Amino acid sequence: MTGGLSPTRLRSAAASKRRSRGAAELSVLVVTGSLVAGVFFGTGLSRTAVDVADGLTWLSDDQNGQIIQVNPATGKLELKQVVGNPGDDVDVLEEHNGQLYVTDRTTGQLLAFDLTSILVSGQRRVSAGGAIDTLATQDGMFLVDSEQSTISAMDPQTTDVIGNVWIAPAGLADAAVDADGTIWAIEDNGVLHRLQWDSEQLTLDDEDPQEVGGGGPGSVLVAHDRGVTVFSPDEGRAEQVGTDREVSADAPKVSGKVFAPESAPSGLVPVATENGFVVLLTPEGLIEVDMTPVACGEPGTPEVFRNEVFVPCRGEGRVVRLGPDGTRSNEDILTPGSRDPELVVDDDNLIVNAPGAAQGVVVHADGHTSAVVREDDAVEAGGLGSSSAPPPPPSPDLVDELLENLGNQTPPPTDPGPPPAPPAPSNPPTLAPEGSGSPSPGGPPTSGGNPGGGQTGGPRCDDDRGQGAGQGGQGGGCTGISTDGPGGPTTGATAAGQAVDAPYSVVATAMPEGQVQVTWRHSGFPKADSFVIRSATGKVIGSYKGWVRQAFVDVVPGQSNSFTVTAILENGEAVSLPSNAVVSTARPGAPVVAGTAAYEIDDDELRFTVTITWQEAAANGEPVTAYDVSVRTADRTESERTTGEDRSVSFEWSCDRRADAGCTVGGAFNASVTASSVLGTGAIGTFSGPAPTRPPNPLPDAGKQVVDPTSVKKTTADLNGAGRITLKLRPADDWRRFPDLCAVEYAGTATPVECDARTVTITINNGVILEPASGVVEHVVTFAATNDGGVARSAPFKFTSEQPVQPQPQPEPEQPPCPNPDPTAPAPTCQVQ
Repeated sequence: MTGGLSPTRLRSAAASKRRSRGAAELSVLVVTGSLVAGVFFGTGLSRTAVDVADGLTWLSDDQNGQIIQVNPATGKLELKQVVGNPGDDVDVLEEHNGQLYVTDRTTGQLLAFDLTSILVSGQRRVSAGGAIDTLATQDGMFLVDSEQSTISAMDPQTTDVIGNVWIAPAGLADAAVDADGTIWAIEDNGVLHRLQWDSEQLTLDDEDPQEVGGGGPGSVLVAHDRGVTVFSPDEGRAEQVGTDREVSADAPKVSGKVFAPESAPSGLVPVATENGFVVLLTPEGLIEVDMTPVACGEPGTPEVFRNEVFVPCRGEGRVVRLGPDGTRSNEDILTPGSRDPELVVDDDNLIVNAPGAAQGVVVHADGHTSAVVREDDAVEAGGLGSSSAPPPPPSPDLVDELLENLGNQTPPPTDPGPPPAPPAPSNPPTLAPEGSGSPSPGGPPTSGGNPGGGQTGGPRCDDDRGQGAGQGGQGGGCTGISTDGPGGPTTGATAAGQAVDAPYSVVATAMPEGQVQVTWRHSGFPKADSFVIRSATGKVIGSYKGWVRQAFVDVVPGQSNSFTVTAILENGEAVSLPSNAVVSTARPGAPVVAGTAAYEIDDDELRFTVTITWQEAAANGEPVTAYDVSVRTADRTESERTTGEDRSVSFEWSCDRRADAGCTVGGAFNASVTASSVLGTGAIGTFSGPAPTRPPNPLPDAGKQVVDPTSVKKTTADLNGAGRITLKLRPADDWRRFPDLCAVEYAGTATPVECDARTVTITINNGVILEPASGVVEHVVTFAATNDGGVARSAPFKFTSEQPVQPQPQPEPEQPPCPNPDPTAPAPTCQVQ
């Protein structure tokens, strides 16, 4: 049965909403006012939901470590969102059901954004490089990790793994999803799988795997409405599977690295290759287009739009347009300022993203092109914010403007300091951390307080940790876990230099996969240039710009961690109190795997045994509860789940030699071991073993008779002794089933013969037999079975041949002696008379 991942976790697609610009501006103003009201008047508002209009497109901006949102209709840049460091390889993977999925391939991070607020709803560590992709179906979101050879369902908001992880035993070459929602995955050995999500068993059902001709580690998939096209550069093949019109064709130009779109019409499927060709699979056949003559020697990933094939030319700063017949169909699209254009098909537009350039290009549904802005200094970049994190304090300018609009004529202080706030309670609780100074007015600045005079009220506590007294005044500061309130320039520990407030309310929250979310607040009076997060040991974790109030940091899973945040302004700095201590957990690590294999053989069976051993996987904070072990050979796969205490598993399979004495089983093997805990399935440990030496097949029993007892035992030969005899054979079962070499031995010569032969003809050559012999000759035949194990011989079989005898030849008459010997000759001769 198939269905949704989890009814409580899946979000239905929101209805499309189009607004005028005036309505959008009004919404922003209302949101801003509500935010400030939440800060000053205690409404508890901590998250703002803003409807996002459709028709907008997200693009990557690697140069700035951002993603940007553009409006193809107006050509305007709408939003900038920081997701990584400048220069990181950032990729927008998917926009689905109100969520946006982005990966930083440089650092190995996957981010899920809630598009109603542009806040991070989930984050997880993933394989770095180009190994990560997401697939969206009607059943939910799936994460593809080709480095780990896994496909897993994930919570669309938190990115946590749901259910069982599907593992490609031979390694995952590529995966795609067609419009029907079928997930297709091809292994490194060319086996193609159709996967469907089972919402009851929480697993991907593997339906009818099949081997694709020529498939290998370099194979790529292009999805269609139904089915996929497999391009296999390992042997130069293209094959469609699961479509209405399945084809298979040789594609010799498909070699090396292949650049393929995620999807395309099944009647026009393009790929580009690193050898400078674009290959089109069409109903008329395969079209190979050499791009070198058009100065596009390094074509990038092509896209099909409006029945045209758009090919970005890497290093050339332009996009070539091809028709379905492979000829140029229109003028090239130039991207000044960007040498490596990228293509994005979104709704009814094709966007040419031009990394590094101020503008990109939009190809609209009617074919006309227009510019779209990528760089605009007037649009500020947003930092990473969490949908569960409290909002930062408002800026002084915003406070001033809002108070003026609200009719409050009291201006904010001109000196750096917090904005006016309601007076603190007359008898606030004093929960200063151990070692801090007394909360008396005018006291010296100490760690954990808010120095300075006057009523410097701290921020409202957003949770039940309680309120604490600020130093040097009657203002309460949010305390509990590093909740020193804002105030004068020397909260926390400080260093000489430009005065700056210390960060406060530093909170560490354990996240999945060995990460911790660190959030903090800062008064902004004055604004810090940057913030530095350090571990409890003083190790620098990272440095962040002055507007950042949240960071995700990597830690060792299973270990306790706490953090401080240092505000830096010019050469001055102030350090927060330590955060709470947290322990991040993660799915288990990859076990180190080893394996051995051996054969055993007897008359009845050939047995192949593989023993897999592994070292204990890193538990990463939660006990390992089970290990899933899988072994795959050329002819079958065996799997078993063991307990978390087990360290070895043996698999044995055999073939029946009684049915087929030459049966084969086993050989070279690939093993995988994955550990599981309550958090899910961990990383894969793998091992590849060679085929063990197979022992020779058992020899048949020696001494058995191979010739049928009813066979003829006598034959005749001609005068010269030539003749033949055909013997009827009835070998015993072990002789008949012997799979190696059999031979008939006669007269010192061995002649190959089938071990299960039913007759054999012996050619005899006795030669002439003279009187007084009888003419009867006895012959002996044996059969031999041979292999590396030795030789087994049958019992001898005797037969006779009879031929006519010949009379003895008469001797020549003797010559008389020479009467007149010549004494001078060297030998006796006769002189002629």
